[in-house]
Amino acid sequence: MPESFEAELVGGDNNRGNVQIEKITARDLNRSHIGKFIGGNRDGYNYPIRINDVVPKIDEPYGVLISVSHPKLPTQPAHDEKVFVPLDQEIELVSGDVIQ
Repeated sequence: MPESFEAELVGGDNNRGNVQIEKITARDLNRSHIGKFIGGNRDGYNYPIRINDVVPKIDEPYGVLISVSHPKLPTQPAHDEKVFVPLDQEIELVSGDVIQ
């Protein structure tokens, strides 16, 4: 069951939003998660990281390769990367909306 809370937003017309977090393990990630977001944190900013691809790694070390896109932050440019995640690592899927 996703956890839901109100959060402060940066860089838009509104500064409050509702955020939902669903915790899963990497072993539960699959191609149906493409286009969804995982939670990121850098330099004091919490932000969504878009999932572009999920590929299971079927030899040791076992896990998944996730291709992701990071948005531009005040402290970093937008960029893409591939990340190896062990099967038992917890991942936070995030979604939300702006409070009008």
